[in-house]
Amino acid sequence: MSWVSRKGQGKNSGDEQTQAFSLASRSLDVDLAIDAHKDWSDSLFASLHKDAGKTLDIQVIGCADCCDLGQWIHHGDGDRYLKSYMTFVNLRKTHQQFHQTAAQVVIEFQQGHTDQAMQLLHGHFHELSQEIIRSLKNIKVIY
Repeated sequence: MSWVSRKGQGKNSGDEQTQAFSLASRSLDVDLAIDAHKDWSDSLFASLHKDAGKTLDIQVIGCADCCDLGQWIHHGDGDRYLKSYMTFVNLRKTHQQFHQTAAQVVIEFQQGHTDQAMQLLHGHFHELSQEIIRSLKNIKVIY
């Protein structure tokens, strides 16, 4: 199955696929989304060190549809036009895991498990972050 094919079907025509990704991209500047995602990750790291994560809201951090990218993925043109494409399905799943892992990093940090929090932050969290960036770049290439 093509990485960008519809779930449960063979490859789409190139025109149909390109049109779907083009329509979805109307409301998402992929480069801006990548930069915002990098900034979000950097801000999390800085906030953890500033006050041991005490002012961070775990509910908001763990919420996959509270950020701009999450809004596009869950309620916007991404969901509207791409929900049947594996590229998008993978992005949605990874983005959800990213937020869940970010919340876990904060919980570990707030509980004084700094080493575990840093391992998670620089390990699994970083891997998920890189996967989101790769997925966004792949979406950009398609349209």
